[in-house]
Amino acid sequence: MKRKKSFKKRIIISFVVSILVAIIALDAVSIYQLYNVTILDGRAVVSNIGESNVEKVNAVLGDVAHSAEVIYKDAIYSLQENPAALEDDAYREEFGKRMYAIMHDVAESTEGTVAVYLVYDQYASYSDEALYLKKDGNNFKQSEMIKVSDYDSSDQKHVGWYYETIASGKPTWIQPYYDEMVSSMIYTYTIPIYINHSFVGLVGMDVDINYLRDIISKISAYNSGYGFLLSSDYDVIYHPDYEMGEKFADLSKTTREQITSLQPNQYVMNTDIVTVNGEKKWITYRTLINGMIFGITVYEKEIILPVGVLLQRTIMITAVVLLFTVAMVVQLTLKLVRPLNELAFVAEKLGKGDMEVEIEDYETEEFIKLADAFKTMRNRIKESLDYMSGLAYSDLMTGVNNKGAFERDSLGITDNCQKSGESFAVIVADINNLKDINDIYGHTEGDEAIKGVAYSLMSIFGKRNTYRVGGDEFCVLLRESSSVRIEQDIASFRHALSVYQEEHKELFHRPIVVAVGYGIFKNEADRDFKSVYERADSSMYENKKRLKEAANNSNN
Repeated sequence: MKRKKSFKKRIIISFVVSILVAIIALDAVSIYQLYNVTILDGRAVVSNIGESNVEKVNAVLGDVAHSAEVIYKDAIYSLQENPAALEDDAYREEFGKRMYAIMHDVAESTEGTVAVYLVYDQYASYSDEALYLKKDGNNFKQSEMIKVSDYDSSDQKHVGWYYETIASGKPTWIQPYYDEMVSSMIYTYTIPIYINHSFVGLVGMDVDINYLRDIISKISAYNSGYGFLLSSDYDVIYHPDYEMGEKFADLSKTTREQITSLQPNQYVMNTDIVTVNGEKKWITYRTLINGMIFGITVYEKEIILPVGVLLQRTIMITAVVLLFTVAMVVQLTLKLVRPLNELAFVAEKLGKGDMEVEIEDYETEEFIKLADAFKTMRNRIKESLDYMSGLAYSDLMTGVNNKGAFERDSLGITDNCQKSGESFAVIVADINNLKDINDIYGHTEGDEAIKGVAYSLMSIFGKRNTYRVGGDEFCVLLRESSSVRIEQDIASFRHALSVYQEEHKELFHRPIVVAVGYGIFKNEADRDFKSVYERADSSMYENKKRLKEAANNSNN
């Protein structure tokens, strides 16, 4: 005859299984949701890191291009649209003195420059008289340059920069190469000079590749992530795991095809996940304005670290709760059926995710301890869920706070300020004619407009104070701010948005127009947050009306 389990054992088994199932179910759902949120957040973070740093690198390249353009414009102005003037020896000598002075000042003011030159058309009678400044120590001195006519046009090593510029007929970035004249690896920017459609020569600037390598080497992502730089042919310029000149192997076929199809300064829209030495890495890429490829590498284990931390915490909580529960239920008797049923109901509710379920207070010492154990479990699980919910208060498109965060932060702010005597302000911003942008130019441009406004607001008011509360509507919450300061900040925001649009003008067909209004809390008059918000909203609509009237008057 089969021996029946005692009531004591039945209680222990029932409680252990019930609690274990509830915890496992909750943990499985929590970890799954956190993993998905972490992956999405990780992609956004890696993309933002890449975007912010690529602007720094492009700024360095832009300085080189700007410096070369200064020399080019001065040469065009000096020649006065008369290339034949260069045939005159006296004019050419005077022209050379003027250009040497300009070239010297430009070279001194452009970081990383090792040489600057003006080379005449090799077929001109004076073609051997190139103007050439080379860095010697901390100064730039005149030096002799190689004669283009001494080399065949197929000699890429010595004169590739000359013929490549002529072939393109426009300002050209030359990919890194070793230059014997300065005895170092350089990259070059050249501008051809045409007067009355006739080729006269070209202006060029050589920049030490080590200056760019040093900038890239200081870029980091998370704790151990890093930046790297490749030539347009995927030769390594800087990478902590590769020697300069090696072919970069950490590229999928799909990404290679995407990079090949890009124009300079365009993003690769996906992120590669590759395994190197048994570790997964996330790699995102973007081409720079000179055709080089800038990338950010982050180890996957750092991105999903919160998931591992939660898993460890969950295992520890599970072990503690189970041990504590077993120790308590051993002491139960038949008289404990009702309290046990109540606690079983609590466990069931927790298993279904109801963290607000009420746990009774008992008079019996044993049940007091057991109820406290359930409360501990509930509080620990709520801590984990609260951590995950914090991730849900961010707007995935723009990275600013979302509407849920706005509602959370604005709740009770009026009461707090009334008690403390402090003040606060609400700024409302709304993009004009976003629907027209979406309808005419597509939702991609509309999304870029939203991102541009969010970025500009964050740059002035800070990410913590900036919220996206609708498709094209943003709010800013400020503490202790005057109308004078707010007006100044709004003007700064409009300037920042204008700068952003100029830097990203290839993304937009029309200017982004934003209506802005604000309201300041008045302790004597305002009884709730809604009145301040409505005043800000009304101010915004007045501004929107004025902007539209101004636009209509301008069109008329």
